[in-house]
Amino acid sequence: MSPADGAVALFFALWLALCVASQFSTDRINALKRFDVLQILPIWTFFAPNPGRSDYHVIGRDRLRDGTLTPWRDVLPIPRQDAMSPFWNPRKRRTKVVVDAVATLVDMIGRAKREDRPTAALERTLLISGPYLVLVNIVAHSADHHGDAASFQFAVVERQGFGREGSPVPLVMSPFHGLA
Repeated sequence: MSPADGAVALFFALWLALCVASQFSTDRINALKRFDVLQILPIWTFFAPNPGRSDYHVIGRDRLRDGTLTPWRDVLPIPRQDAMSPFWNPRKRRTKVVVDAVATLVDMIGRAKREDRPTAALERTLLISGPYLVLVNIVAHSADHHGDAASFQFAVVERQGFGREGSPVPLVMSPFHGLA
């Protein structure tokens, strides 16, 4: 083994050790994470503390100029990945914004239900919330609309995870919004 091979092996061994150590929250590890400006130390909390049990989808439909409604469809599908996606993936930003907006809306709904807030008050709050307005904008400008569409409507639905069959449960349903 050449000195260069040894240096590469040492680098990756050290990186692996730091990745494993970064999964724990101690004062020393937290201090180390402050120096991770390149964000090369991942935190794998896939299953803790609150594991995901369902998937959320944004579906939509258009109302045509003659009043006909198109069928519901997935308006913001997850883009296909290619070989360059791990290195260069500008579409990931939009996906991240949608995921964050949906998660915030779901959190707002859960909090309102725990506090026994009236449904009408919750609906008014959601319609002027930042995450809702972000979704309206993204669906209006990013989704494929029918050529004769006058307005659109979207919904956030929850589908239970793998192995649990059932119909999607609507969480948020927008009123119809006009298309310019």
